[in-house]
Amino acid sequence: MLPPKEFRTIKQPFFSKVCCACVAVMAVGEDLAYADKHITFTQSEDGRPYVRFRHLLEFLGGHGIGCGLTGTFTGEEFDPLELFPLELCLVGFPAVVTVKSETLRTYNHVVFWDGQHIRDPDPKKPDVTKFSDYALVDLMPLMYIDESGEP
Repeated sequence: MLPPKEFRTIKQPFFSKVCCACVAVMAVGEDLAYADKHITFTQSEDGRPYVRFRHLLEFLGGHGIGCGLTGTFTGEEFDPLELFPLELCLVGFPAVVTVKSETLRTYNHVVFWDGQHIRDPDPKKPDVTKFSDYALVDLMPLMYIDESGEP
C-alpha cells in the first residue's frame, strides 16, 4: 500500500479511548467509521471500547503496512548484546507514536506522526502539533509495502 497523498487528523469522540483506532485509520487514509468495520475493539472495565496495540498492528499489517526500523550498517563488527547508537530522521516517514497521557497519568496515548507533524486524535488538541508538546514513550516507524512486496 502506498501512503495517502495527504494525511488527515481523525478525532476520537470526547471521553472515548479509541486513539489507536484513530491513528490506524489516519495511516491508511480512512475515517473512524471504517475502523468500526475493520478493527477489533475491546471493552474496558468502564464499558468504553478501546483498541489493543496488537489489534492496531494487525490492522496495519492487513493493509500492507509494516512496522519497525531498518538499518544500514558500515560493515564493522556488530554485537547484538551491546547498545549501539542510533540516528533516526523521521522527516517524511510516518510513525505511530506513544506518548504519556496528559489527563490519565498512569496511561499512555497514541498519536500519529505524518512525516511532518503530530496528528493527535484528542478532540481538545489542534489537528497538528509538534513533538515537543509531548512526553515521548516510544515510536514505531511505518513502512508502506507496495503491491510488489517492496517497501
